[in-house]
Amino acid sequence: MPLPTATLPQNRTILALGSTGLLSICSPALNWSGSSFLIWVSLVPLGVALYGATAKQGTWLGGCFGTILWISQTWGLHTTLTHQPGMPWWVSIIFWLSLCVLAGIPYLVFGLLITRLNWIEKPAGALRTAFLWVGLTEWIPSLAPVFPVHALSQQAVWLQIVHWGGTPTLHLLLVWVNWLIVHSFLRFKHDYRRLKNHLLLIALIPAIIVGWGSYELYRKNNEPHKELKIGWVQPNFKSIPNGQNGVTKDQLQHLLKQSAELIQDDPKIEAVFWPEVPFPLSWVDQVEQRQQIRQAVVKWQRPLFMVSSAVDNPKVILGEQFAYYNVAQMIGSTGIVLASQTKQKLVPFGEYLPGGESFPFLRDWLPNARRYLPGDELNLFPGVDGSSILAAICYDIGFETILKKALESGVRVVWNPVNDGWFPSSMAAWHKALAQFRSAEMGLPLVRVSNSGYSVIADDRGVVLQTGEWDQSVAKTVTIPVPEHAGPWLHIAEIFRWALLGWVLLDVGLGLLLRRSQED
Repeated sequence: MPLPTATLPQNRTILALGSTGLLSICSPALNWSGSSFLIWVSLVPLGVALYGATAKQGTWLGGCFGTILWISQTWGLHTTLTHQPGMPWWVSIIFWLSLCVLAGIPYLVFGLLITRLNWIEKPAGALRTAFLWVGLTEWIPSLAPVFPVHALSQQAVWLQIVHWGGTPTLHLLLVWVNWLIVHSFLRFKHDYRRLKNHLLLIALIPAIIVGWGSYELYRKNNEPHKELKIGWVQPNFKSIPNGQNGVTKDQLQHLLKQSAELIQDDPKIEAVFWPEVPFPLSWVDQVEQRQQIRQAVVKWQRPLFMVSSAVDNPKVILGEQFAYYNVAQMIGSTGIVLASQTKQKLVPFGEYLPGGESFPFLRDWLPNARRYLPGDELNLFPGVDGSSILAAICYDIGFETILKKALESGVRVVWNPVNDGWFPSSMAAWHKALAQFRSAEMGLPLVRVSNSGYSVIADDRGVVLQTGEWDQSVAKTVTIPVPEHAGPWLHIAEIFRWALLGWVLLDVGLGLLLRRSQED
């Protein structure tokens, strides 16, 4: 039976946006456990909309899906752009929408190619479609490496395959199941034997992942490991100006007080972890702050892991202002810095102005844009139990190159200090999900301490030990199991990515050549 081709264009658009709506429901910000199952059918409306569409319609549908998806998950980002770099409100809205359009490009290209190639009629069409989707989203640059599959971060059973096969593997299986459903009811709905086989495969793939995940969770639970007991503080300082913020007079004293109370309540704490904070904090440049922190740490007799800024060499001046570094530091129990790590991947417009050196006039348009410089070296922190700790400041957690270097250096704990207060809660939740996936890929425990919410402490299996709710001030203690060995995935990630790209280029290239020969 021929595929449906008479669907009205506006109906196709509604279907594509239906997938956007389903993915929004699966957002980690909603903290809905049912999203783990809904995500496996979330792309079906988009698939139904694409098949039978022309290449022009496919381009529109893919681009519309991607753009609206990013708009729905970054709603409120224009407010950040107004307060941070100082954009006029109307410019920030236009710029934000433009960023969402750019972020939708991988899905636009997908819509164009999938309608052009018409793989629903080809052998293994659903699997080839999944390879195309994952290949495009992995290789086309984006604002952040966040994909629909990250909605599965809320349940550790899904993450066990990530430990061995990486995020692209789970992403591939997720898209494959969605397109198998589409193919089943478009191509094989009148072919009972093939429909039965497809439905069996659709049920089997998630079942195998759950079965494997359950086995891995049980197996890893019995593996030998050390234990590290820590205290962590989520102070909830307001990043964007807010007259209702009750903690404004002395934020450093508030942090020190929360930390001291943790140690008083539980003397077995071995270290204290802080997040990135939105107020000016510097161990290097602020003598009074350094003295306050040193006195507290010496009194606690526990190391403090904190993030502060440091002025670059005074001889290095950009424009009329000093440049800064964003630095994670470990303050030892004697009150001296034992290790430090400079942030390597800076947030555009938040920590630096793209093109600001080549086009100085941009500084006049964006007067609040900061002048941070990236670091170029990786230094691991010595853990109190002998285990090395990686300080992946905020954005750094998303980059495989940094994580791979850390693995090669023998890291055993990942500390991800974050200030999500600048961003909408939906963006903060997706960033948390990304950190959980990265931790599972490395096979290492995660200490993600956020300023204003979505803090999460997870073990090397991805099992959440503690969390911090959005817009709440909390201070907690937790015992983290530290594994003897890291996971294998990031050692082979680059090989897998190149193999994926090669397969997609070959498959798409041959498909387009065959299509052209048929048209001729």
